[in-house]
Amino acid sequence: MMLSFMNNHKKIISVFFLLSIFYPFSTTAPYWDDEARFAGDFIWLMPLGRIVPELYYRFISLGDFIVDAQIFNVILITFSFFILLNSKPIHKHWLTVLFFLASPFLSENLLYHIDGIAMLIAYITSIYAAFYISDCMKKEAIISFLIFLFSIMCYQAALNSFAIATFVFFTLNISYGDKFLIKHFCIKATVFVLGLFSLKIIASITGFIYNNDYLSQRSNIDLAIVNEQAHNFAHLIISSLPNQYLLFFSILLVSSIVFALLKAYRQTCKKEYFSALFLIFVLPVSFFFLVFPYIIVDSSSVVVARILFGFGGLIALFYSLHSNEKGVDCIALILSLVLLLITAIGFSVYASTYNKKIDIELHAFRDVQQIIDRQNNTHKRRALIVCNSNPDVNNNPMIRKSIKAFPFIKFPDHAGTTWENGATSGFLAINNIDFDFKICENIKNYPVQKLIFDGDAYKVFSLGNEKYYLEFSNGSR
Repeated sequence: MMLSFMNNHKKIISVFFLLSIFYPFSTTAPYWDDEARFAGDFIWLMPLGRIVPELYYRFISLGDFIVDAQIFNVILITFSFFILLNSKPIHKHWLTVLFFLASPFLSENLLYHIDGIAMLIAYITSIYAAFYISDCMKKEAIISFLIFLFSIMCYQAALNSFAIATFVFFTLNISYGDKFLIKHFCIKATVFVLGLFSLKIIASITGFIYNNDYLSQRSNIDLAIVNEQAHNFAHLIISSLPNQYLLFFSILLVSSIVFALLKAYRQTCKKEYFSALFLIFVLPVSFFFLVFPYIIVDSSSVVVARILFGFGGLIALFYSLHSNEKGVDCIALILSLVLLLITAIGFSVYASTYNKKIDIELHAFRDVQQIIDRQNNTHKRRALIVCNSNPDVNNNPMIRKSIKAFPFIKFPDHAGTTWENGATSGFLAINNIDFDFKICENIKNYPVQKLIFDGDAYKVFSLGNEKYYLEFSNGSR
């Protein structure tokens, strides 16, 4: 009865959740890599293997720079996902595919003003490629591969969403038996392998042309680090999920294991051995493809929320394993909807919390600029050294409560470590704060260390030669 209600009000329900998920990110300030790109005259997406977004921004600006089209991008993402839900391969399973959005980890993808459009289009098209089938095997293979290749050229984590979406598709169609599954499994497996091979080719070409090893670093296989990477991913996932989300997720997981084995037993009784074997292994294999190939890549920087592209697919998979189970399917539907609702609410909190964080940081840097201006009116370019983060961010009651309720709310600090330098310089530049930002360094060697401001939140020191040091109250020189 509930499922019938959902289907009868498909468009209203889908629009409600799509707006709830995507709209909050149309109002956020630029995110990490965005800041450096907006401040500089470069796009720098092609060297990362993201060919499609590079061409997209070149078309918009007609040049080698980026403009902020975040509002349009969010509208385009929302419209594209709505089209996906109503497309021919998916419209019967629209509710299952909607649960692909029940992933808190998509919040970081959506926060990117520049990369976000490519990441979400990759997500949408990879799901479509997984669900697309045809009576003609050659046609299915070619079209699926071309769409999948497009996804990869948008964002490489499309590998993960395609793999898990394929498992969801097979689970939903398990009743068609072994012949159907084997035929399409061979096609999708071939498409996936070709996608991996294509990614290696893209990495080689972009690395050679741009003399950049971004992709090659993320494809250095080291089996010795599997245990460490698995632990890192497990910690990231568990520590990021809200308690209520983790509870309902665990209930669905346990129930899915039970019904996967039950369905496997039924398929065995029908002598459908391939589909039975698929059902036995679909859950552990899906968890593996959530982090493959990153789990065998010797790069700590790959253990981040934005590459957990397939996590929402796990919720869709859990729901699909309960399909056609009378009574239980309604409970699974309610639990899945609750997870989607928690995610939507969390995204709204995430966006407002991020904007609050930016406001606090901007206020501090502008105050520091005024302090230095009063001490130095030469109007020369000043260097500012910062080695630690602003404690007012985490001490803010609004931010603190938001993170406690939704621990996936995690932001990098605008501080002075090496890898943060470019982003923080861009952050200052796009907000008209006139400093030459410097990475953290030991200032004890400076002969001049004159305290020019001593406040509760921070201290400012003059180091001579137009150099200044900002020390927040939680830091030490």
